[in-house]
Amino acid sequence: MSVSLVTLAQQQEYGIINMDKCSGDGFDTVDPASVALEACFYKHFANGSYAYWIKKPGDWRTNSNCYCYALNVYKGGFCIPGASNILSSGGASPSVTPSCEVIRAAALADGARLVPRQTALTTQPATGHYIGLLARASACNPYHCWREDFHAIRRDATGMWSWKEPGGPASDLDLFGNKITDPQAARLPGNYDQWCGFFWVDPSNMSIGGNFREDYKVAAMANYYEQLLGAPVSLAPLPYNATTDGAFDSWAAKGYVDDLLWESKRGTRNWDAFYASGGAAPPLNPNAGAQGGPAGAAAAAAAAAQRGDLCTMAFIQQ
Repeated sequence: MSVSLVTLAQQQEYGIINMDKCSGDGFDTVDPASVALEACFYKHFANGSYAYWIKKPGDWRTNSNCYCYALNVYKGGFCIPGASNILSSGGASPSVTPSCEVIRAAALADGARLVPRQTALTTQPATGHYIGLLARASACNPYHCWREDFHAIRRDATGMWSWKEPGGPASDLDLFGNKITDPQAARLPGNYDQWCGFFWVDPSNMSIGGNFREDYKVAAMANYYEQLLGAPVSLAPLPYNATTDGAFDSWAAKGYVDDLLWESKRGTRNWDAFYASGGAAPPLNPNAGAQGGPAGAAAAAAAAAQRGDLCTMAFIQQ
């Protein structure tokens, strides 16, 4: 998003340009496709005014969620299981505790159908595709807590499974950095610890409700600034760069690294002492043995941090 003119008075009143985060060098020379999302640059003119541009993620990333992604649809907001939004009171946060019983009923109301595990893992339907639905209860580790929520994951044409969090890129990796071949057995980021079932979906014949907001779109943001400043604001699509545009934001990436490091302590005195004082521990990852248990998890955490794997996901749809 480019703003051609910000007066000194507007900058002083509104703080349009965050001088702590934006660079005064490279406005005319940096290739926007090569920089990270939210990177911004400004140019200061002799009369005190500014020109400014910022690289914003597309609507498919910022204005969509796991259920929209799993259904392979874009609705301009968050899709919520249940044709009448039975999990929502008009906002993005569920007003009904998202237990598996509630989530299954909601998905079936949308037009999804329960299918056997083996069918979803080994076959490709003639129409539609398979998804999985999960839930989590409130739980904590020493770094943060998770609120009650639901999650969705889909089977891609490759036979692998992928997922997306609201505002983030899509990924086909589990918490340990492994490709997801069995979502029920995988340890996914976010501590979704309750498996609610495999479903066949055909989005073209489903009733999909949710929290859809036109004012959340990038174009709406540009229009807002244009009206506020009375200056031209333009949007230009950029080619997709998997390294920069497929990265998790720093807050999410840190959360996933923290979760991975804590999982590596399972069975240790630190782990036992933390949960002895109260709170529910995340369930054992069914694949822990295949991944080498706590020692394997620790090695995976160190390797992932060194490689930067948790910051280079590449399935975003801009």
